Amino acid sequence: LLLKKMRRTGNFDLQSSISLFSVSPIWIIYQTTMISANVFQYLQAESMFKLAKSHNWLIFAVINPSLQQRIAEFARGILLDIGCGDKPYKDMAAPYVDEHIGVDHEATFHDRSNIDLFGTAYAIPREDCSVDTVLCTDVLEHLEEPGMAVDESFRVLKQGGYAIYTVPLFWHIHEAPRDFYRYTEFGLKYLFEKSGFEILEIKALSGFVVTSCQGLVYV
Repeated sequence: LLLKKMRRTGNFDLQSSISLFSVSPIWIIYQTTMISANVFQYLQAESMFKLAKSHNWLIFAVINPSLQQRIAEFARGILLDIGCGDKPYKDMAAPYVDEHIGVDHEATFHDRSNIDLFGTAYAIPREDCSVDTVLCTDVLEHLEEPGMAVDESFRVLKQGGYAIYTVPLFWHIHEAPRDFYRYTEFGLKYLFEKSGFEILEIKALSGFVVTSCQGLVYV
């Protein structure tokens, strides 16, 4: 999902807002339709030993090539990685950004050494309009109030800045009990337009075959 940040100017019609405002993009991938040919290029380029260390190597092989393409095209300046965890996309983003700031909460299960700022998706310790790019991968499903988190992303993102999100449509329960939602195209459109973003693209990356094969890992 590719969006633009809208300048809030009071009440406006969401149906016409895309043509009225044009200030900053956000891109969200959700998993539901078909696998693309660049997956196989990714598998050839990556070390199979490295991929084999993750139970989720198949879905990473689907997501990462598209994510890398969008990061190369849209990421720049100061990148804020919300819910950064182990900061797995640091190397991917490094050629395109000046600074990669990871923010995560104090109770994270991940390696804290990769976290630059401690905070939550609802209260990011940054000033308004202070980052050029937002990256948020597979975090929204873990938030009780995703709308508040999207509002906070909107707050810290500069006018003209970009944001890149990934979210699942089908996935097993993980990091319980903090696993609350799965997202359709229509839910994403409502959520981000409500916060003032202009949607530029929603892109589905996988479908029945990938979802079924990935799910078997957790049977």
